[in-house]
Amino acid sequence: MSDKISGFLDVLARLKLALGCSDDATVATRLGLSKTAFNNRKLRGSLPTDEIDTLIESEGLSAAFIYQGTGAVHMDSDAQSWEAGFKKRIKQSLSLKTYTDVLVSQGYKTAKLTAVINGKEDPSPRLLRDLQVLFGIDTNWLVMGDTSSSLSGVERDLIDAYRKSPAAGQEFIRRAAGMAATTPPKPTKVKQVASGSAPTIQVGGSVRDSKVKIGK
Repeated sequence: MSDKISGFLDVLARLKLALGCSDDATVATRLGLSKTAFNNRKLRGSLPTDEIDTLIESEGLSAAFIYQGTGAVHMDSDAQSWEAGFKKRIKQSLSLKTYTDVLVSQGYKTAKLTAVINGKEDPSPRLLRDLQVLFGIDTNWLVMGDTSSSLSGVERDLIDAYRKSPAAGQEFIRRAAGMAATTPPKPTKVKQVASGSAPTIQVGGSVRDSKVKIGK
């Protein structure tokens, strides 16, 4: 028996359990397939995934249980809503061919990525990590839909650089970003070049000529 046919029979057995039936004809009817069409697919080991997905959604079944045999048979409404949102965000993130090409170059199989995009498989922890590391896609947004901390990799690097910078460096970053200074700049050095001449004052890392005269 081929792996495809074995996989088909495993899914079929779980569909029967979920639907409370024991015959192929009932499953075929619930999927909207004729008995002949269903039997032909069974012989080839070709799952009617579109029809199964429709049945999963209409019956509130767990896709993880039907396809993989994990978890509960049915999903509660909150879990169902979360899973639908999660799959939608994953599909959005992998919809660009540029991204999938990069992931394939990193060793991912195209068939596996396609299965994840279509909601047939859950993304691995490695894939979630690489989506963040390679493309700056925030994991909190992917998993929970939380946009409050949705920062790109560059944005996180800038924040980290700001935190590690000395006061003068932080002031420079704020000014470059068009933000108001948090404290007024103070002269850090006053040097009189010659008696009666204008002193050189260094302010915030820059040098300016003062108009103030310093006498003898």
